[in-house]
Order: sequence, then structure tokens, then C-alpha cells
Amino acid sequence: MHVFRRSLRLAGAAVGLALVAGACGYYDDSTEVINPAPPGADASVRGTITYRERIALTPDAVVTVQLRDTTYADAAAVLIAEQIIASPGQVPIDFDVRYPSDEIDDRNTYSVSAVITESDGRMAFTNDTSYDVITRGNPRRVDMTLVMVEPPPELAP
Repeated sequence: MHVFRRSLRLAGAAVGLALVAGACGYYDDSTEVINPAPPGADASVRGTITYRERIALTPDAVVTVQLRDTTYADAAAVLIAEQIIASPGQVPIDFDVRYPSDEIDDRNTYSVSAVITESDGRMAFTNDTSYDVITRGNPRRVDMTLVMVEPPPELAP
């Protein structure tokens, strides 16, 4: 009976550590979310990021995913929340942008966008398509396909 209780406590501790690691933003050994969710974040937009080119990302690449209010075409899109993922690994890259649901107006339009910046500072990939989310019948999960902005130096003409 003593062995069973000890095993149960160890299993509980392992689950607790896994939950703490997930809350800290670690997806695996190499992927780390380096910015916390905004205060009051109780909802999220999730999905994946990919691109068509057969080019590997460097280990120090950074992915920035932003949720913005894009209602007004003649005004700057207001940033609602963002997620910055350091060392994302290779595509597809999972994201989960947490935001406070009380900042969402059902009458407005919201979009999610992504940029992959390589370790040398160049913007390698971004989206050229609008990915509307949350309101007006749009989903809370999107699979984004990015386009190349600047090729790696070894591939540039």
C-alpha cells in the first residue's frame, strides 16, 4: 500500500510539472513562448503556421503572431494580443494567442497575422492573406500559409 501511495504521489507530481511547463509556454524542449498572455486573457485563437518553400528555419528563428482589430480600413489596426515564439522548430508551427474576451466587440472584424524573422534579422515569411477570426461567423482556429518575403542569402540571386 505504501508503494502505491508513493507511485501515485510521483505521478501527480509529474502531471503537475507538465501543467506548469505548459503554463510557462514551453511546447517542447526547443520551442518557447517568450511573452506572457495579457492580463485577463480567457480566450484564444489557435492554429498552425506553414509555408510552401522547402527551406528549413534556423534554430534561432522567431515567430510573431498577432491578433488585431481590423474593422476600419482607414485606421491603424489595434493590437489585441500577440504571441512570440522563439526557436519554433520546423513547420507546421502551432500557435495559441490568448486574449481577454471583454476586448472583443461582436460588431468588429478581427484578424490574425504571422511573421517569421530569421536569426540574421531578415523577415523571411509573412501572410499575404487576411485570416479573419472570432466574430461574424469566423473561426477561432486557423491554419495559415505564409509567403516568402526575403530568401536566405545562399538562395538569393
